[in-house]
Parts: sequence; C-alpha cells; structure tokens
Amino acid sequence: MIVIDASALAKLIFKEEGWEEVAEVLKRGVISIDYIIKEVANSILRRLVRNEVTYEEAKVMYRAMKEILGKALRFEEELPYMDEAFEISLRQKTTIYDSLYIAVAKKNRFTLLTADHKQAQVASTENVQTILI
Repeated sequence: MIVIDASALAKLIFKEEGWEEVAEVLKRGVISIDYIIKEVANSILRRLVRNEVTYEEAKVMYRAMKEILGKALRFEEELPYMDEAFEISLRQKTTIYDSLYIAVAKKNRFTLLTADHKQAQVASTENVQTILI
C-alpha cells in the first residue's frame, strides 16, 4: 500500500511534471491522512492569490481534488499517528505536517509517495521506503 502526501497529490491537481505517475499510482488505491484535503486546498488558494490560476480554475481544481479523494484515496485519522509524528519531527527537525505522512507509512510498513525532496530524505532516514516524483 502507498501513502500519498499533499505534494504528490498537488502535482496531479496542477498537472505538473510527474503527474502521470501519480495518476497511475492512484489507480491502485492509496491512503493518506485527512489533513491532505486542507493542505492541497491551501495550495490551490496560494496559486489563486499569486494570480497563477483564475477563480474558476481554482474551483475546478478543488472539485477535481474532491473527486479523487472520494474514489481512489482512503483516509486515516491523523490523531493515532501524532505521537510518532512528533517523535519524527523532534529527531529530524522537520514539520509535524510532513512527519504525519511519514508516521502513517512507517507504522503500517507502507511506501510513501512524495514530491518533496526533504521529506523523502527524512522518510529514508526513518527507514520508510519512498517514491520521489
């Protein structure tokens, strides 16, 4: 099973380089924490604020994200992973947000799918198999 983080899902939503690989992984089914919704929605908002997308494009992207979340992605609540995520953050001096995805993968012995180089390095240090796109 693969844990997808917000950076990988955002690649798909924004059709950035590597988005096709994310789409292929999604076809097999993935899991994530429920925080991913807020994180990707916020990245859509940031693009709107920076005038990189229009209001209508932002709404289309948000709907596309919701469509994906409802079909190809299973959610885990983040609270059961907070203690491990906090420990990872302390050891690696990284954000709780990134550590939550790593904690889900680590605790369940799953692979992490990310587009974040730093997060991939931290995951590797934590002995989590990682796919970096």
